[in-house]
Amino acid sequence: MREHLVRTVLPIGGLKGKSLAALRAGVKTTIIPTLNEKDLPDEEVREKLQIESVETVDAVLALALDEAPATSRCR
Repeated sequence: MREHLVRTVLPIGGLKGKSLAALRAGVKTTIIPTLNEKDLPDEEVREKLQIESVETVDAVLALALDEAPATSRCR
């Protein structure tokens, strides 16, 4: 398998529903694949959640481990 495919974060389904569930559960920050930016939830949800967009597993780990990642913000 090609290394870039192994480290690439692929899109997920149901982002809007998952974002609403996260908000109801008290989650403050979510990490989404960059390829899902087109599926972002409504403005009201985006205002209440800090949404981090990532392309690689390394960026996910950097955010999860509270390191300084190279990501784009969706706000």
